[in-house]
Amino acid sequence: MQLESNLRAILTQRGVKQSWLAARVGVRQGTISDLVNNKTVPSLLLALAIADVLEVKVEEIWKILR
Repeated sequence: MQLESNLRAILTQRGVKQSWLAARVGVRQGTISDLVNNKTVPSLLLALAIADVLEVKVEEIWKILR
């Protein structure tokens, strides 16, 4: 299984920078960039933290591709 990220669209829609999100969840901006570009899969804790900061459900950010 793979995940497809909708993170870029959510950040763009809200006018939020990757660096802001990184600071809020306590990771490097490069980590957020990798998530936005589907280069890595988030841990459960990171996915939950990002969803919490953005006030959306995890399922709105990532979709499972089968």
